[in-house]
Amino acid sequence: MPTPRPAPQQDADRHNTVDLFKSLLAAERAQRSRLQGELDLRNSALDASPDHYIIIDVTRPHWVISYVNQALARDYGHKGSQIIGRTPSWLMPKEANPETYTRLEDAIRSSVCLTAEMVGRHKDGTTLRVNFRFSPIPDSGGNVAHYLGIGSVVGGGAAA
Repeated sequence: MPTPRPAPQQDADRHNTVDLFKSLLAAERAQRSRLQGELDLRNSALDASPDHYIIIDVTRPHWVISYVNQALARDYGHKGSQIIGRTPSWLMPKEANPETYTRLEDAIRSSVCLTAEMVGRHKDGTTLRVNFRFSPIPDSGGNVAHYLGIGSVVGGGAAA
């Protein structure tokens, strides 16, 4: 027995559904393209800056670096990929910054900003002084999971 052919209205409804799906898919692609363009612009702006940008995940034990811009990586003598996933103390040793780490821990517990000068360690072992401003980054629920540090090298950079 032959398969019954759909009624003309059912066929039209099916085509309308397909057209609607194609339209929604095109809109989704356009939105993704726009959002990717915005993200690329932000990344380019951060990488073009001479200031240091670092994002730290404070939900992980010992905190973990999840982003650094090119200026920070360059001034510490590393590639960004060598820094991401490490702890901030790898770049800015706790033993060189004990009071600052205590203040930073207090700021993170209280979800407040902190401005502090830190001593950093270049890949070659030399030290540099960096003035940082750390700010909490709340997630969509208002909880602080990350901190943004924006810094600049102080003076000639070498720590005393």
